[in-house]
Amino acid sequence: MTRFDLQVSRRALASAMALTALLFSASCGKSMMQQGNGSSYLIVDLLQAAPGAKTAVFSSALSSDVVTNVPSGPTGVPTHFDDMGQVTLRMALKDTVSGLTPTDTNAITITSYHVDFEPATVGAAVPSSFDGALTGTITATGATLSFVLVHAQAKILPPLSELANTSSSIMTAAHVIFYGHDQAGHAVSVTASISVVFADWADPS
Repeated sequence: MTRFDLQVSRRALASAMALTALLFSASCGKSMMQQGNGSSYLIVDLLQAAPGAKTAVFSSALSSDVVTNVPSGPTGVPTHFDDMGQVTLRMALKDTVSGLTPTDTNAITITSYHVDFEPATVGAAVPSSFDGALTGTITATGATLSFVLVHAQAKILPPLSELANTSSSIMTAAHVIFYGHDQAGHAVSVTASISVVFADWADPS
């Protein structure tokens, strides 16, 4: 191979690598901006949760009580509550350049959700993932939906049941994926996360 041929080969390789990098970058950017193939996408404005014994007290982190002693006579009755989540979502258009305004077709109907618990400590046991049904239609003005973030059933099973009557705790991040579709049938999803600490917390007075 001559020096000229070697230079041409190097230039061709450099051009190919640059093109590959450009296509990869464009693909990543596209996947980050798109949620499905529709013209609208979901924005999470707020994700909060409330312990089952205080369902009106929502906050940006959840202290999940694995067992709550409900007063009954001179003693308390051990009770397991669902912990509720509350998400505020709104819809926006992907095309913001042409001056388009949302129509009814762009509205996104939520149909289900999925919850994964990620341990703060690698290898620590956490509650099982689960799927739930959820229905609500999201427009540009937004809407707030409520759902079960922690099922009471999970609190009577390990590893959460092992926290009862102890000072131990399990720190996690709950990742919630909301699934839906626009009115033309295009699938849409968005993920939100919230910190959840499981323990046998002091019972509410």
